[in-house]
Amino acid sequence: MIALIKSLLTRLISADLLKRLIKFTFQLLILLLPTQLALHFWPDWAYVYGFKIDYFSPTIYLTDILAILLFVFWTIQGFLRRTSQKRPYDKYIYLSAITILVVFVGINIYLAKSPWVAIYKWAKVIEFLLIGLFVARAKDFDFGSWIAKPLSFSLIAVSILAFVQFSLQETVGGLFFLFGERSFTATTPGIATFTMFGRELLRPYSVFPHPNVMAGFLGVGFFLLLRNLSRKSKTPIYYILSLVVTSLALVLSVSRGAWIAFVLVGLSLIAAKFNVDIFKRLYLLIVVSIIAMSLLLPIVSDRLLFSLGHIETVNHRLHLAKEAGTLIAENPIVGVGIGNYILGLVESSDFPKVTWWLQPAHNIFLLTFSETGFVGFYTFVLLLLTVITKAILRKENILLAALLFVVLTGFLDHYWVTLQQTQILFAVLVGLMFRKKG
Repeated sequence: MIALIKSLLTRLISADLLKRLIKFTFQLLILLLPTQLALHFWPDWAYVYGFKIDYFSPTIYLTDILAILLFVFWTIQGFLRRTSQKRPYDKYIYLSAITILVVFVGINIYLAKSPWVAIYKWAKVIEFLLIGLFVARAKDFDFGSWIAKPLSFSLIAVSILAFVQFSLQETVGGLFFLFGERSFTATTPGIATFTMFGRELLRPYSVFPHPNVMAGFLGVGFFLLLRNLSRKSKTPIYYILSLVVTSLALVLSVSRGAWIAFVLVGLSLIAAKFNVDIFKRLYLLIVVSIIAMSLLLPIVSDRLLFSLGHIETVNHRLHLAKEAGTLIAENPIVGVGIGNYILGLVESSDFPKVTWWLQPAHNIFLLTFSETGFVGFYTFVLLLLTVITKAILRKENILLAALLFVVLTGFLDHYWVTLQQTQILFAVLVGLMFRKKG
């Protein structure tokens, strides 16, 4: 039966065509990664206090469709290439891991404050895991043509749009709306601005939900391009252009957290040039320190609020961190349910009933711990330490730099584990760190 199915598939689609389809689909996914073009659904459980909560809305993005096509083509390719050779030990490990994962996910969903939200979020986690697995395991994979080239064009486009938005002090509109650009000006209530020479100016969003998200995406994108640059004897002009405009757009984002992270990561790379051992020790010290400080944040939040609470953004972040600590204490093993942090937040009487307060904790470690408990937090940290170890052994210093940028910005924000564009980019980065070569 299997032989018959293989024969039919081989007649319908050649191995060479299938390989080209996989490459093209993945390149298109990377090229369109920043876009927010999507279809949103609004069931009753996607509302809080009558407000639509974007984080709860089941959403089908254009990048989801591309990811599904990629998985279909890759599955067919794997089926056609499959041999009768068996590896029982590997199969036992995979089945054991999947069984444990299914049991944990089931418990997390069952105990979640909103099981529907948890089901949707776990479906997204599976999608991102598959993207990472594809990057780690895909055959005939070439970093330069599969990732660096489409990413460079993507970064140029979103950076130029950011420049135009800043010069106009409003969004461009038109067709850019289809790619995720929102409609606003510097005077729109709640929009991100900064003050320079006594004038309030718009922080450009490009096609991202917030300038901080744009900065995070640009930062990791920059380091991925830098990795390809270090491998090439001849550098195409668009690589140089992409690195330049990405750096300028990162500055223009006025994301202070991303600025600090970018400088620290740059210094760590310089240290690696002179002494690799110092780089490794410094790298591990920073990562472990960030995780430890994240766990301590709810404990010291009251003291920090007393001294820094007058700064509105700091006040908000510290309150969210404090609430994360409360949720962790109440649900230490499996959490409140993945994606359910906001529902735990609304049960606190200390929070104003306004939509802009309804956000996830601005720390990826606290957010993971509060939503998935110690089990999820331990798994997440173990994943990070595993990819770090693999990258250190393979001397992938630039990939390590990119991950360090994620960890540093993840100490101050949540978008690496909550928003489509950065979640996929994070999955791609982790997949690259698992690859043996390419």
